[in-house]
Amino acid sequence: MLVTGALQAQPVKQIEAGGKVSFAGDFTLDRRGYEALPITNLPVNDSETQFQFAIMSDRTGGARTPVFHRALRKLNLLQPEFVVSVGDMIEGYTEDRATVEAEWDDFNGMIDELTMPYVYTPGNHDYTNDVMANIWRERYGADYYHFVYKNTLFLVLNTEADLNGPGRPGISETQLAYMEKVLKKNRQVAWTLIFLHQPVWRMGDTDDWNRLADMLGSRPYTAFAGHMHSYEYATNDKGRELITLSSTGGVSQLRGKAYGEFDHVTWVTMKEDGPVLAHIELDGIVGKHVTSPEFTEVFGKAPLFSMDPWFSQSTGKQRGELVLRASNPFSKPMDYRFEAIANPGFLLEEWMPEGKLAPGESRIFKVPVKKVVKGEVRPLQLRARGDVALDNIERADWTVNFKSEPVMTYSVPRKRKAITVDGDISEWPALRFKGPAQGQRGRYDREGEPETVAVDDLSYRFDVRYDDEFFYVAVDVTDDWVTDQFHSLGGGQDVVSVVLDARPISASAHNTGTTKTLKSGDWSALILSPDRKGGTQPLASLTPKVFTAKLKEHDYGYSLEVSAPLSYLAQKQGGDWQSIRLNVSVADHDDEPQHTLPLIVSWQEPWDRGVVGSGTFFRKH
Repeated sequence: MLVTGALQAQPVKQIEAGGKVSFAGDFTLDRRGYEALPITNLPVNDSETQFQFAIMSDRTGGARTPVFHRALRKLNLLQPEFVVSVGDMIEGYTEDRATVEAEWDDFNGMIDELTMPYVYTPGNHDYTNDVMANIWRERYGADYYHFVYKNTLFLVLNTEADLNGPGRPGISETQLAYMEKVLKKNRQVAWTLIFLHQPVWRMGDTDDWNRLADMLGSRPYTAFAGHMHSYEYATNDKGRELITLSSTGGVSQLRGKAYGEFDHVTWVTMKEDGPVLAHIELDGIVGKHVTSPEFTEVFGKAPLFSMDPWFSQSTGKQRGELVLRASNPFSKPMDYRFEAIANPGFLLEEWMPEGKLAPGESRIFKVPVKKVVKGEVRPLQLRARGDVALDNIERADWTVNFKSEPVMTYSVPRKRKAITVDGDISEWPALRFKGPAQGQRGRYDREGEPETVAVDDLSYRFDVRYDDEFFYVAVDVTDDWVTDQFHSLGGGQDVVSVVLDARPISASAHNTGTTKTLKSGDWSALILSPDRKGGTQPLASLTPKVFTAKLKEHDYGYSLEVSAPLSYLAQKQGGDWQSIRLNVSVADHDDEPQHTLPLIVSWQEPWDRGVVGSGTFFRKH
């Protein structure tokens, strides 16, 4: 077929090819006298209302800088009509104007490379406090707005307008009133697309979302959010799609599409009957059914890959054994492969296992390992890769990352006399465990690893005990400047956190500390900020009611006591409790502009980055 001219819908001409094919478009036809043309009987994929645009998700919360930049370059190759953000473009979380201005200048320098318009949506990292809100208005104007393009209504919301910070999004009253007017004025559009940062339909003030959904009524719409750094596809009771995107360079464990953890941009083709979505990984393209219901159903119940902790009475232990476990709970065969990243501190004395598991099969592998360097070394990094064919998607493939090294075993001594949980730790003996001399300021290097800084104005000690009824934790913080007032930084007081997982070691050793597993009750977080009334709990709604926690300020800082009934530990352990995994951290805000990002000092690495089994305490009888 010889076709010249643009493929466009106007003027539309129906071309009869061989008396069989109706082909709509603006063409010059091959006139050599053939009776038929080799063209299938479908209309050209074009219309007055059809268009294509792209969506970019979270860049920050620990930006892996090259990823977002690579995505911009690829969008220039794909040439969408425009690009829409769902927020978290800068790191933010500071009231220092110069820092915010510099971060926006850096970000906009990247956006300037795009050859098409970019639509800004505020996220919690972009719109955190009054200083950042004012800078947004000075630079960009409206923080919520709408526009209509080719008979599609775009609603851009600000879930951060009330400056409540992460986990507490909402849609302000002024926005709801504005959106109600916009929706009434645009009743006849073919489709409505909604863009917001935090997915209010599943977190924060869901009543706000329900009110907006009532305004939307029966009109067709699709909503897009970010924030979670994990993909989630859902529909409401009217069949409307509510899509939470993964990341475009923001911090992520990147375990793979099956977990919803992958870097991507979303390609949207708007047609008369709604959007067609393709999530474009920087190395490929996937459709909206990224995960399989079967995978979602089983992966949270038991680990598909796991490793026993390398417990030791001394971190100087030279020899050990990597005990690796692989299970296939699926209905189809599963390929597996374990890998070890080269580390001069350890020598693996056998090859890492790989192979295939039949449906329902589990295996245990033991790989001897030797520590060949004395003193501290970087943990040994391992990867387990899985691959299985499931319904709805061609393949489910994922990666699980581990860190291993000899980890100390700790004891929980018994106390004969009950402890009064009031924040006063004078009844405790000397606290055995000390916080480290380094912390993080919330910045990340190009490999996504947290940048460490020396701790010079903060220290803490903690300890644990149990009696006939309760398990106790005490923390004593020395801080030369205690910030006990909220100052618009998403929870800007100083914060002390005690996180614990009372499940059996096989489960607790692999806890990655996700919000999803916290909400499901797999583990618990006791988070308190200093005040004059015994401490405030920012996440009190997620803390089981069985816990008691009290904080007390004193001249040199503050102290915290926590108790949990042994019945809670036994319930989580599935019998008489024998162990518990624990971590303690302090977030320190000082009253200096350069310190408005908190200094985070954790006893062990946070669980999403830590060593398997770190911080495990055993009951001392």
